[in-house]
Amino acid sequence: MKILALVLTTIFLAQPVLANNIVENTAIAALKTAKDSPTGTTVEHGGMIIQRDGGDSGPVVMYIEPNSDGKFDGVQVVDRKILLPGDILLATYHVHLCIKDYYYDRFSAQDVVAAIFSGVPEFMLNECTGNVHELTVGGKKFPDIVAEIRETGKVSHVFGPHCEKVDKLLPAGKIVGNIGETEVEKIIKGDDVSTTNPCIEVKKTPPVETQAGITRKAPC
Repeated sequence: MKILALVLTTIFLAQPVLANNIVENTAIAALKTAKDSPTGTTVEHGGMIIQRDGGDSGPVVMYIEPNSDGKFDGVQVVDRKILLPGDILLATYHVHLCIKDYYYDRFSAQDVVAAIFSGVPEFMLNECTGNVHELTVGGKKFPDIVAEIRETGKVSHVFGPHCEKVDKLLPAGKIVGNIGETEVEKIIKGDDVSTTNPCIEVKKTPPVETQAGITRKAPC
């Protein structure tokens, strides 16, 4: 994946007429690759967009996915331990799955906090529409962060600290592109689903004995 990212980004660098900047184009390429991976529509994928010394060819911009073991509602995107000396973190990226009753078109509260702590722009793919959203709260002062959230924020019903339902303003950010692919809303169910949210209980499918004595999953 790292080699593919480097090749794609080199192509982008050779095309200065593109409307987006190099970081935005790299984010779009990274998110399309993440979504098209074998588990790209069942668990979240994400990672870092970095600048790395390319030797005689000069600096290159590339993306790295540090952890492919995501959940349906979260994934680790930053792991500075795998960066090389001289690498510069430029942005982060992650996908939002097309799940019924899920706020796939906006950044979660955890996304906002992560963006603030990373200090760099954050890109998110809405798999339902294929739109790529950018949030730029990283490195900003508190009043500017609040203003950006309010500018594109939508009231959302989310879990509070004690799993109570509360209303929060979640930002959609700015749409900077589209990967050219869409997904149909689906319902999360089954034994293979895991979540990062302790307030969500995923119902397991009970086993059923068949006449041959072979255990199978009961239909939902």
